[in-house]
Amino acid sequence: MPPTQQVSWLKAATRLFATPRSTTAATTAHVVGAGAAVFDHDTFAYNQGKGVEVSDISAPLLTSDSFVGNADWAVYYDVTPDEFGQDSNLSGAGNGHDAVGFVGGSVSGSWSTVNLGLPLVLAGDATVNAGATLSLASGSALHMIGNLYVAGNLNMVGTATAPISLTTASVTPTVGQWGSLYFRPGSDGNLSYVHLSYGGSGAFGAIVVEGSGPVISNSIIDNSGSSDVGVTGGDHPILHNDVFGAVPSNYSGVATTWAPGQPRINATYNWWGDPSGPSGSGLGAGVPVGNGVNILPWLTSNAAAGAL
Repeated sequence: MPPTQQVSWLKAATRLFATPRSTTAATTAHVVGAGAAVFDHDTFAYNQGKGVEVSDISAPLLTSDSFVGNADWAVYYDVTPDEFGQDSNLSGAGNGHDAVGFVGGSVSGSWSTVNLGLPLVLAGDATVNAGATLSLASGSALHMIGNLYVAGNLNMVGTATAPISLTTASVTPTVGQWGSLYFRPGSDGNLSYVHLSYGGSGAFGAIVVEGSGPVISNSIIDNSGSSDVGVTGGDHPILHNDVFGAVPSNYSGVATTWAPGQPRINATYNWWGDPSGPSGSGLGAGVPVGNGVNILPWLTSNAAAGAL
C-alpha cells in the first residue's frame, strides 16, 4: 500500500503538505474520517499521489487551498457524501487532474459548487436521488465520464458572461465521449447558459428527458454522439433560445417518441444551424427535428440565441 499522510480531526492553517521530488512512492495527503478536519490557505505540492484523498463520508473543509504538481488528483473523494458545498476557492496547476473528483454514486442531500474554484469531475455514474438537489454555480464546470441521472432536482444556472460547462473529463475530447444527462420521471431541472458538449454515447441523447419537464434555455448542446435531446413519456421539457449542434446521421437535435394525441414539445426560438430552420420533420436545411415538436418561430442566426 502506498504511504499516505493520515489526517483526521485537524485544523491546519497556511501549511505546506509536500513530498520531495526525489520520492518515488505514491504519497498522498490522505484524509480519513475527517469530519472536523479543516485546511485553510494550505498548499499540497508535488506529492506522488493525490493532493488530498477523502475516504470517509464525513468530508473535511477545504478553503482557499492550492494544489500544485501532484501526480494524481488535486482532490479526490472515494465516497459520495450526502452533503457537498463546504469546499471553496480552491486552485490547482500541474496536477495529474486539476479538479475535485468523485467516484460517483448517489447524491441524497444538497450539493453545490458555489465558489469551488476547480472543476468537479464525476468519475463514474451518479444519481441525484428524489428529494436531493445538485446546484452548479455560474462559471463552474462539471466534467463527466459516465451518466448523470436526475430523480430529484438539478439547477445549473449560469450567465451570459459566466456560463456553466458540462463536458467530458478527457483532455482529448471526441464526439459522444460520455453518457447522458438523464431526467427520470418526476424529476425537475433548470438549465440556463449551459454548454453541454461531447455527451450522448448512449442511443437516445446527450440529454434524455423521460416523463419530466425541465426548462433548458440559452444553452448549447453540441458534439453529441446521438441526438442532442431525446424526449419520451409524460411531461415534456421547455427548450427555448437554445443552440442545437450537428448530430450523426439518423439522429436529431430533438428526438421524440411522440404519437398523435400526445402533448407537443415546446421548442420555439431555437437555432438549428441554418436560417431556414430544422430539417427532418421541419422543412429547412438545419439540424433535424423529430415529430411532435413545436418549432415556430425559430431563430435565424446563432447570435440571436443569446447563448454562449
